[in-house]
Amino acid sequence: MSDSIDLAELRASIRDVLVQEADSVRVHAHVDRLAGVGAGGRVTADCFHDRALAATVASLGWAGLGVPEADGGLGLGMEALAVLYEELGRCAAPIPLLSTYLAADVMGQAPHMVRDRWLPALLSGEIFAAYAPATRLAGDRLTGQVTHVLDGASAGVFLLGLKGGRLAVVARDAPGLTVTPVPAVDHTRGMAHLALQDVAVDLLPVPAAVADRHAALALACDSLGGAQAVLEKTIEYLKVRTQFDQPLGRFQALKHRVADHKLRLEVARSLVAEALAAEEGDWALGLAQLARAGANAAYVAIADDAVQLHGGIGFTWELDIHLYLKRARLNRGLFGGDDSAMDLAAAALVTVPPAPAVAPVAGAPRPLDHVSNEEAFRAAVRAWLSAVVPADWKGRLLGAPEEDYVAFQRRWFDELKKVGLATPHWPKSWGGEDLPLTHAVILNEELARADAPRPDMFTVSLFHLPATLFAYGTPVQQERYLTGVRDRGEVWCQGFSEPGAGSDLASLRTRAEKRTREGGRVVYVVNGQKVWSSYAANARYCLLLARTDPQAPKKQAGISYFIMDMDTPGVTCRPIRQMNGGAEFCELFLDDVEIPAENLIGAEGEGWRIAQATLSAERGLIIVDLAERLRFAMEGLLSAAGTGAVGWWSDAAHRRAFMGHYGRMLAVRRTIREMMAEVAADPHMGASPLPTYVKVLYSELLHEHTAFLLDRGGPAAQVARPRLTGDGNQAVGPYEAYLWSYAWTIAGGANEVLKNIVAERVLGLPR
Repeated sequence: MSDSIDLAELRASIRDVLVQEADSVRVHAHVDRLAGVGAGGRVTADCFHDRALAATVASLGWAGLGVPEADGGLGLGMEALAVLYEELGRCAAPIPLLSTYLAADVMGQAPHMVRDRWLPALLSGEIFAAYAPATRLAGDRLTGQVTHVLDGASAGVFLLGLKGGRLAVVARDAPGLTVTPVPAVDHTRGMAHLALQDVAVDLLPVPAAVADRHAALALACDSLGGAQAVLEKTIEYLKVRTQFDQPLGRFQALKHRVADHKLRLEVARSLVAEALAAEEGDWALGLAQLARAGANAAYVAIADDAVQLHGGIGFTWELDIHLYLKRARLNRGLFGGDDSAMDLAAAALVTVPPAPAVAPVAGAPRPLDHVSNEEAFRAAVRAWLSAVVPADWKGRLLGAPEEDYVAFQRRWFDELKKVGLATPHWPKSWGGEDLPLTHAVILNEELARADAPRPDMFTVSLFHLPATLFAYGTPVQQERYLTGVRDRGEVWCQGFSEPGAGSDLASLRTRAEKRTREGGRVVYVVNGQKVWSSYAANARYCLLLARTDPQAPKKQAGISYFIMDMDTPGVTCRPIRQMNGGAEFCELFLDDVEIPAENLIGAEGEGWRIAQATLSAERGLIIVDLAERLRFAMEGLLSAAGTGAVGWWSDAAHRRAFMGHYGRMLAVRRTIREMMAEVAADPHMGASPLPTYVKVLYSELLHEHTAFLLDRGGPAAQVARPRLTGDGNQAVGPYEAYLWSYAWTIAGGANEVLKNIVAERVLGLPR
């Protein structure tokens, strides 16, 4: 796309026009006229679109957005057209532009004779086009039937996909062609049946896949725009409509429904962006089909539920909702339907592109010696991992006792430390490398690609502790405890959650009372209980939240933050055996535990604010690593399916379900990249919703996908196997992975709580 155009500015200018020229009143007026035609009025080619609106749009030159400047267009590419399609879908514009703009794009690659005949007329708005993909026709003279051609009622020229992957162009007035307009239930668009009897056509040297990709992306963007519009209308209605003396939007059941719709829309938007960024070829076509199916599914779900959420008024003709619902349903059925889109995506993506080639690095590389060049850094990381990751490390830990797992984790930490990869994200002043975020992402991609061990036992030590102490710790605290992690591999745990608080962290009841001992020594005496503390049984220290002021006006204001030595008298740690047989989580019982005053982080009452810095560590590289592992696991299945090694792949329903999961994974991965860009710009990220989106989307996908694999495994998947000790994130069987997935939907704030946050803080529904 040309660098001379700002897509946000383009969107704003298009929306300004459509707000004025294609508002709800005008769209309804067109729909009413066309409904009258369907009830017995005279059918003509131009009654299926708003002629005045079409003339206005033509005068603005929008048809040429994607056409090269040399051919009379603006040369802005598919990204600009995607913005236009989305805005047209947002207002359900009753003009047949999807096929017309697609045809203009394709005509730019046609021979001069064909291009000169049709392209100027398409750009000027003199005629419209219609596109019919994958017909059963073949040859340069066509005989047969093509039914339900989108925009065919208004078209002056038809673009037809033929057997063998070629494209043909035929004029509406071509001898032997009969066009029969077909009114659709979606009155914002029309269709037609084509009957061809020995019709001469122009064959184009453009692969049909080019038009198919454009059509899939255009339809996806139309669905994105419509889904966004109907969701906004629904949210506004929930804010003002009252029942039982309360706004509808205050009821949690409705909040969760619209939050789910918002998240579904974000997945679709990310998948469309991923498809737009892909290069031409099978991979790009496959992503476009995934995006089309994902966006259509989101549109149908949101529009369908909007009727219910509006109640009786949602069932009326006067309200806009039915216009979007009908358009969503037609989108889902076009071009073979969404099942066809999933099948096309599967066929295109089943051969996963190989890992990006990197130049080999001589000798025993130290990755941090190659930071100046991203490609060399990736190559060095890959070579180092090849040399140090034990090929049988999982086999060694299967069913191994806890002490073997702890010893292995310490050895792996030492391997990372030898080459500076244990703490590369730390500042150089503390033994890190100030590794740029781009390189940190590369490192985690390669760790996942190599299926290397994760230093899970050190997660709090490497991420949560430094995020806290770098921001709020005293120099003495930083020197003592950061050095302990860096040089001695000290393990830390986190004492946040409590049995009675759950996801409502601010309701914690653990008390810390300040007292002065003999000799003037000041301590805090702590009593209470903590739960779900990962690896606490192996930890030397704990990051602890406790209430120091029970009378504070806000419950968040009375919380303070401490460093607690796990060997302090009064600390009892009890591992909690989980349903998967593991015991990484523990509960802590604190009975008159004395914490020295110098172990207070920050000031009294600042614990809630400081905890946000701790939790921000979870927004970054941890989820990058996990998402990449999920990606490579899915792509391993895709590759195996391509060789016939996946038995359930031949079942269409199972194959399509998997492709849906794969598309969601790509969308989540892209959202994570957007989140990391925000982290790079602002480590605290303010009120960004992206961490919430990522947590909910990743966890729900993980749970659904592991359940899917468990079901496909049949009775064989129900056979008990040894656990991969202490490492549920890399479980070796579908049952273990499925059980562990619950940890993600519950931990870090249960998804139900996070959906309340989406509904209230992002969508503006009342508390």
